[in-house]
Amino acid sequence: MAGNDLTNASGLDGPTGWTGINGAVAIDESVRGAPGRAVIWAGRTATGAGQTVGAYSGSVAVAAGALVEVAGMYGASSNVAELALAIYSGATLVSRTIIPRSRDGAGGCRFGASERLHAAYSLMVAPAAGQARLEVVGTAGGAGALEAWLTKPYLDGAWEPRPSYVWDPGAHLNADLSGLRRWPPSMPPILLDGYSPDVTPLRGGVKGDSGRTFTRRLAEDSAERLEAQLRLDMEQLTELKAFAKESEARFLFVKPDTQELCKAMFVDGGDPVGKPNGVGGYLTSFVLEMEIL
Repeated sequence: MAGNDLTNASGLDGPTGWTGINGAVAIDESVRGAPGRAVIWAGRTATGAGQTVGAYSGSVAVAAGALVEVAGMYGASSNVAELALAIYSGATLVSRTIIPRSRDGAGGCRFGASERLHAAYSLMVAPAAGQARLEVVGTAGGAGALEAWLTKPYLDGAWEPRPSYVWDPGAHLNADLSGLRRWPPSMPPILLDGYSPDVTPLRGGVKGDSGRTFTRRLAEDSAERLEAQLRLDMEQLTELKAFAKESEARFLFVKPDTQELCKAMFVDGGDPVGKPNGVGGYLTSFVLEMEIL
C-alpha cells in the first residue's frame, strides 16, 4: 500500500529505530511535542561552531530510478537545520540530498503549533539502488547546548500517484499498533469548511436528593467527535465506503488541526455519504470518534 514506509515514524514506540548522530536520541512529548505527535529529539553540548547533532531513521529499500516521496517537519536550537535523504549500499554512502523546504519556521514545536517548525517535502528520483533513510541534523553556531528536532517524518520508497500529500504514521514495532488499519493514503485533505471537532465530556451531572448537582466520571479519557467533509471522485468514494465497511475496529487517523495521531472509528450513523456536486465529484460527509494516543 502506498504510504509511509518508515517504522516508528510517530515515536509511539519511543526512540527505538532512531539512531543518534553525534549525540543522544529521545522522544519529546512535553516541550516540543504533544501526545500523539511526538518529536524525535537529539542533543549534545557543542564546544564550538560547526559541530553537529542529529538522528536518522531505519532504512527503506529503494530501486535505482524509483520515485521516492519524502517529507518531515524539523528544526534545531541553532539557526542551521537540515533534513536529508541518504542512500547507502552496505556501509557506503551512495548519495545524500537535502530536502527542499516547503515552509520556513522558527522555534520549537508545541501542542497545536507544529507550524513553527520548518517543513520539507520532495518527490525525487533515487539516483541508485540501496537502503534509504531520513536524517535530521542541526549545526552549532557556537559553544553551548545543541538540539535537533523532527516530527512527522515520511519516506515512501515506491511512490504511487495520489491527490496530495497527507502524512500517515507508517508501521510500528508494537504489534497491536502496527496491526491497526490506516486511513487510506489516497484520500485528499479534509476540508476546513465543514470541519467540526466536538469533545465528549469526561463527566456527567447528577442531581442528589438534596437538589444539589454534582458530577461523576463517565469515561477514563475524553474522546472527540469529528464531523468532516471531503471532495472525492467516484473511485475515492468507493474506496472510502469499502474502508468504512471493513473497519469494524478502530483505525489510525491523524487529527487534521493539531496533527495528533489518534485511534478512530466511524460512529453510529457516521458512515461516509457522498452527494454529487455537479462537476463529476462527490461532497462526502462522515463522523468519527477519536482517541488521542
